[in-house]
Amino acid sequence: MLRGWAVCGLFFVHMLESYELYWAKPDYEFATKLVFLLFSGKCFAIMALCFGFSFYILVDRHGPPTAAASRRYLRRLLVLGAFGFVHSLLYRGDVLVLLALLGAPLLLTTRVRSNGALIAIATILFLQPSILFELFLAPGSGAAADRYQDVSMSVYQHGGLAEVLRTNMWDGQIPKWSFLVKSGRLLQAAGLMLCGIVLGRTGFFRRLQTERRANLFLLIGAMLTVGILDQWQRPLVNLACSGEVTCEMALRTIVQSWAQLAMTLGWVVAICLVWVYGGRRVLRPFSSVGRATLSFYVLQSVVFVPLFYHFGAGLAEVWTPTSRLAGAVAGCLLQLWIAAVWFRHFAYGPLEWIWRVLTLGRTDVPFHRAAPITPRLGTS
Repeated sequence: MLRGWAVCGLFFVHMLESYELYWAKPDYEFATKLVFLLFSGKCFAIMALCFGFSFYILVDRHGPPTAAASRRYLRRLLVLGAFGFVHSLLYRGDVLVLLALLGAPLLLTTRVRSNGALIAIATILFLQPSILFELFLAPGSGAAADRYQDVSMSVYQHGGLAEVLRTNMWDGQIPKWSFLVKSGRLLQAAGLMLCGIVLGRTGFFRRLQTERRANLFLLIGAMLTVGILDQWQRPLVNLACSGEVTCEMALRTIVQSWAQLAMTLGWVVAICLVWVYGGRRVLRPFSSVGRATLSFYVLQSVVFVPLFYHFGAGLAEVWTPTSRLAGAVAGCLLQLWIAAVWFRHFAYGPLEWIWRVLTLGRTDVPFHRAAPITPRLGTS
């Protein structure tokens, strides 16, 4: 359910960004500010957290990975990365390749039994050591700056499909990976994967019913942290940097990443509390989307990139932020309906089934759901 919520939240961000065309001429209207405040960076973080938790489930289900199991897991990541690479040719904002790359080192965590050690490593990653390293040891590099020359945007605005695909082979990817590093999201995602493993080991989701009060205090603490970081970010950064631009950009990036972490924690805990306090009927539809996260994530780009880009309908120049927000709401509701109907008949999402077949190396993976057995009269 959390994965489904996250992929729908990412869809809202992508829609308001016009699948990146927004950044050619950003205009922070109310609808854009609202979606960015609620979802930007947070849903990506939830995806990373869930990825780590999914790794824990694999280990918990099958035990510590043997050499054969490790090879199968790496093959699983290789297939995911291949999906991501193909997807990134159409939409360079793809995160599947990043998840696949960061997923490989998780095999090492099976040798680390201490949850405290994993949390310590995650904390170091959250401190953004790469930004601090370049700030203090190579201040002239301007590593903290998240500004870069994006030569690909004009292709997205005016080029044909072939030009977009060719550009995203390389030139379009450089700004994306530069942003992931300089914004701190790469290390943040790695740390969140470790946190996902710890959530699994400690039985966080199993104890939701019995830990409701503690989770309520956790939610309050997360929201207070967001408020404090938002209100005190500028004066603290100015005090620490004394007007030095590179220092200010670096510390502001780090503090913003902490605020995103706190907001992510707030989202996860809030959704879990809604679930345990009787909101399952409202949230359950997201579970179906979450079972086909890969399929819906790619489908969103396949449908809406041509609608926004020049080689398709070119709606990026026509739709206002309010129109894009309305389109996001309608698109999300449509995906919830499609997922509910799909899983009445099929066991996996289409790309999930292909992913499983390629990982296992066999085609006997059931795709259709088994028909329910109707007992005949006179039988039990």
